[in-house]
Amino acid sequence: MTGVSFYHPGDYGRVMEIPDPGVTEAYRSPFRRDYARIVHAPAFRRLQRKLQLFPGDESDFFRNRLTHSAEVAQIAKSIAIRLNHTLGSKDPDCGPIDTDLVETISLAHDLGHPPFGHTGEAALHKKMHKAGGFEGNAQTLRILTRLEKRQTIQEHKRDGAIDFVEFGPKGEDLRAGLNLCFRTLAGVLKYDKPIPRISDSEDLRKGYYASEAVLVEQIKKAVLGEHYRKFRGDFEVIEMQIMDLADDIAYSTYDFEDALKAGFASPLELLMQVNNEEIRYPVAAKLFKTQVKRDYPKENPAQEDKARFAEIQKRMTRAVLNVLKDYFHEADRSLEENERQALSDPDPEKRALAVELCAEVGDGVKG
Repeated sequence: MTGVSFYHPGDYGRVMEIPDPGVTEAYRSPFRRDYARIVHAPAFRRLQRKLQLFPGDESDFFRNRLTHSAEVAQIAKSIAIRLNHTLGSKDPDCGPIDTDLVETISLAHDLGHPPFGHTGEAALHKKMHKAGGFEGNAQTLRILTRLEKRQTIQEHKRDGAIDFVEFGPKGEDLRAGLNLCFRTLAGVLKYDKPIPRISDSEDLRKGYYASEAVLVEQIKKAVLGEHYRKFRGDFEVIEMQIMDLADDIAYSTYDFEDALKAGFASPLELLMQVNNEEIRYPVAAKLFKTQVKRDYPKENPAQEDKARFAEIQKRMTRAVLNVLKDYFHEADRSLEENERQALSDPDPEKRALAVELCAEVGDGVKG
C-alpha cells in the first residue's frame, strides 16, 4: 500500500478547462474552487426552502435541506480526517483523502432533491413519468452540469464581452453548469445506472438521466484514467461513500431529534417500538441479511442463526437505550421528574416499560 495516492491529473479536469491562474491562486486547490462555486450557487441557497422533515414556519428549530447539508458536510469531513489519521499512522506515504472535496460533495448532495424527502420525489416522478420521470440524485448531477448558469462549453464574444450561449445553431447543448472538476462530479454520482428516457414501468429508478450519459462516461474516463477500459462494476469513489455514510448518520439522528422536539415521538414510545415485534423483526431481518449476506430463515433456523438473530435484536435495544441516555443528558432533566411523568401514564403497558426504562437510564447515568 506504500505510495498510494487517491488523485491524479484527470481528477482535476473539467468539461471546460480554466486558464491556469498561476501563483496568484496557488493558495487554493481546484476542489476548493469547486467548494466556492457550490456555496455561491442559487441552487444551494434554494435548499433553505426545502423541508427536511417538518415545516420551519412555526419554529426556527427544525432543520431544512440547507442545514442538513451543512451537518452532513461536517460529519463527512470528520470521517475523512479520522481516516487520514488512521491511514497516515500506518503508512505516511498513503493518501490523504482531500477533505475539501469531501465537504464540497456533501454540500452538493441534496441540490436536486425536492421537499418531503422520498415522498416528494415519488410524487414528482409520478407526474413526470411520461416525460422520463424524476430522480433526486440524477437531478443533482443535472443542476451541477447543465442548469446552473456559470459556464458554457463554447464561449462566444460579442463587442469584446463574453456572450453566454446555451445552445448551438443545431440545437446542441452547450451548457457546462458550474463546470466542476470531474472528481467532484464523480462524488455526486451516487448510482451508476442510466435511467431510460421512456419506461413501461412507473417504478422510480435510481441513477442518472439518459441526457447525461455521455458526460458520465467522460467523468469515468477522466477519474479512472488508465483503468477505464478494464473497469467493471459500480463506479463509486471513496468521497461519495463517505458522504453517503455521513448522510445516513445525519438524517437518522437529527430527524429523530426534530420528531422529539415536535412532540411526534417520545423516549418511552421509542422503546415501545423497539419491543414491537411487527417493527423489530423486519428491521433485525434486514440487519441479518446485511451481515450474513442471506435472508434469515423464518422456518427451522439453525441454532447459529437463531443466536445471531437474537444478538442483533439485543444490540438494537441497547442502541436505543444509549440514544435515550444521551437524550436525558441533553434535555437536562432529572431522572426523578421523567420517572414521575412516565409512571403517571394511564396505560399499564407504558407504566411497566417506564419502570424498565428509568432503571436502565438511571444505571447508565450513574455508571
